[in-house]
Amino acid sequence: MNSCRKHDALLALDGKIYDPSDNANLLNMRLVATLGEHENLNRREHLQHGRIAKVTRGQAVSPPPRGFVAQADGTWTKDPDPSVRAALDPTGNLPILQRAH
Repeated sequence: MNSCRKHDALLALDGKIYDPSDNANLLNMRLVATLGEHENLNRREHLQHGRIAKVTRGQAVSPPPRGFVAQADGTWTKDPDPSVRAALDPTGNLPILQRAH
């Protein structure tokens, strides 16, 4: 907004034109920005509570890793597709990574 004031430029927000050099417009833009930030923080908190609730119920909050599929109840199981299992490991086990020395 300061750059707009410096260069005498107008801002368009949500279909409205604002003049940052006008103190009333500047106050309005800052209030809109503050309310938007508050809404985003509330949304973030709500989503975080949802993720915590899923974890508490034993459900995943991210996509399953390779070789697993998500079930309707939110849990993961090994992929039943034999070709997927064979691609991961001929014995049907997921590969075990070893640290190089």
